[in-house]
Amino acid sequence: MKNLAYVAPLLAIAITACGDEPSEPKSIDEVIEAASGMTQPLPGEYRSTTEMVSLEIPGAPEGMAEQMKGMMGGQFTQTTTSCLTEEEASQGFEQQFRQLGEGMNGMKCDFDKFDVDGDDVDARMTCSGPQNLTATMEMEGTTGAERQTVDMNMQMRTSQIPGGEMNVALKVLTERVGDCT
Repeated sequence: MKNLAYVAPLLAIAITACGDEPSEPKSIDEVIEAASGMTQPLPGEYRSTTEMVSLEIPGAPEGMAEQMKGMMGGQFTQTTTSCLTEEEASQGFEQQFRQLGEGMNGMKCDFDKFDVDGDDVDARMTCSGPQNLTATMEMEGTTGAERQTVDMNMQMRTSQIPGGEMNVALKVLTERVGDCT
């Protein structure tokens, strides 16, 4: 995805959740309709900072989570930049939500919840994919023309993870830093 630095927090917003569980998944058209009233982003260069708040591997051998953190070289914060063109900005968040609903990298995802109140979003997605991977992603976020903030919690289950489960909490901040160069 060309604009990963800008899209990552939007994807995170698309998978946020709070409150009661819905009785059935939301269609991609319902998600896009709910998102249509959100403030459109301005074109420009964006800096996205993703901070890993926590990493837990319940049921894994003692010290496994710390070992994985060590393998990451202590890089719990990642910063990227990207350019959002005028054409991309004029589409608002539709393309990003559509891509999520259609699935990526062999994953099939359903929006269990997607609620918008102004520029605040609460959503939840349940995904399944290769190697019997299942994931639940919950998030709370706020969007704006030049800034997005997101708190995301992911719970992943697969036999490929020692202990079978991994929980990750992330904070994502994306800010417009100027015009594209």
